[in-house]
Amino acid sequence: MQESKVNINRIHSLYESLVKRHTSLDSTFHTILNEGMKAFNLSLGIISQIDGDSYALLAVSPEGKDLSAGQVFELKNTYCHRVVSEKKIISIEHAGSDPDFNTHPVYIGMKLESYISAPIWIREKVWGTLNFSSTQIKEVSFSKDDHEFISLMADGIGSLIEMNLLSVEKEDVISALSKNNDILESIFENSTIGMALVSPSGQWVKVNNSLTHMLGYTEDYLLSINFQNITHPDDLTLDLQQLDSLAQGNIPFYQLEKRYLTASENYIWILLSVSLVREDNGDVKYYIAQIQSIDERKKMEMELKNQKEALHEANIILERMATEDTLTEIANRRKFMLWFESEMTRLERHPVPISVALADIDFFKSYNDDYGHQEGDFALKSIAKKLSHTLRGQDKIARFGGEEFILLFPETDEKGCLLVCEKLRKSVESLSTLKRTVTISIGGVTYYPKEGVIVHFDDLLKVADSKLYEAKRSGRNQVKVVNLAVYQD
Repeated sequence: MQESKVNINRIHSLYESLVKRHTSLDSTFHTILNEGMKAFNLSLGIISQIDGDSYALLAVSPEGKDLSAGQVFELKNTYCHRVVSEKKIISIEHAGSDPDFNTHPVYIGMKLESYISAPIWIREKVWGTLNFSSTQIKEVSFSKDDHEFISLMADGIGSLIEMNLLSVEKEDVISALSKNNDILESIFENSTIGMALVSPSGQWVKVNNSLTHMLGYTEDYLLSINFQNITHPDDLTLDLQQLDSLAQGNIPFYQLEKRYLTASENYIWILLSVSLVREDNGDVKYYIAQIQSIDERKKMEMELKNQKEALHEANIILERMATEDTLTEIANRRKFMLWFESEMTRLERHPVPISVALADIDFFKSYNDDYGHQEGDFALKSIAKKLSHTLRGQDKIARFGGEEFILLFPETDEKGCLLVCEKLRKSVESLSTLKRTVTISIGGVTYYPKEGVIVHFDDLLKVADSKLYEAKRSGRNQVKVVNLAVYQD
């Protein structure tokens, strides 16, 4: 469960790094590199671009005098040469013990022992690499989850770079639109993401193959409707508000995550980016829409959310199992000890009297013998509930074992302890839901803190148990309370 939680947390962190709006692509790269170094416990992260035999550093974390963004090396002199040539993830925990690595120029020059790298794919070819390394030997082998995680990171970086490339291409296209329509047509039709021209009324004017393939509609059908027809009702209002702000000139463009209805009658999540072209008189000529499917990312986000909720619920159940008595549904001895230690710590700062008491059901064995264990269990639960409801707000109760309960009374002196114990005793005696009248005997002890004196739980328990025995011996259905100092004297 702990490994699952680690994987969930680091995927969640990666998702936040990818969707967060950073001021620049370089800032996003550094955020992702820092997440990766933390996830793999390695000290160096690099995003590179491969151009023929050249290996250019796009982003380095942390940057130093030896390695910084902008530097270019020969690809053959890098560990990433294998990643590019084999087109797959490569990892090594102890390069010095591997003959394929210990004679490599990087190992000789930098002594990088641990290393993991994945190719960055853009437009169906290896565009660059993402890698993390350290001069320290990695004691634990890279796992399948590690390989899957760095693959997710590389895919995310590839998507960001491709979106950036498309954005640059879009701006170039818009600026040259009036002069060279052929360039626009080529990029529009061959774009790997959905693109469309939309009229001011929302009617699809032109759509590319990527969009029709994504949504499953024919081009003719899309051109016969407007975008409102396939937008999820819950997303439409915000989309129209953003479109109005764009038309009014309040914003230069907008991005929006929304849902489109596909031809198979399923909604998919898309990332919509919208800008516009105006007529010479300033009116909107048409909107330019870029539409990228993020359905898999949204599913991953939902799965992460579900896993986190399931983990939270499991932790609550485990906590209850560890601290709650399953029969009476009140605290168990372990939980009581946590309360006690907390109160004793508080007493060091604010010395006030504290009382502890043991309550035991009188003649409970005969009750079980006469009416059976099922009725006995019912009696235990009823008494536990009655005691819990009778206690003051600050008091604590736990099942101590068998038919015995232990009670903690913060800021309660000897007289207060006697009064509350008597109230508890009478409340049980008044129970009318049991087969016969049941009583309890209670033994209590009060401790008055003294500077330099340390009292342990066993000290109080021993005295409370002694007073409980005295109450039993005196005829039961009684309360006996004593000051710890008097008892010790």
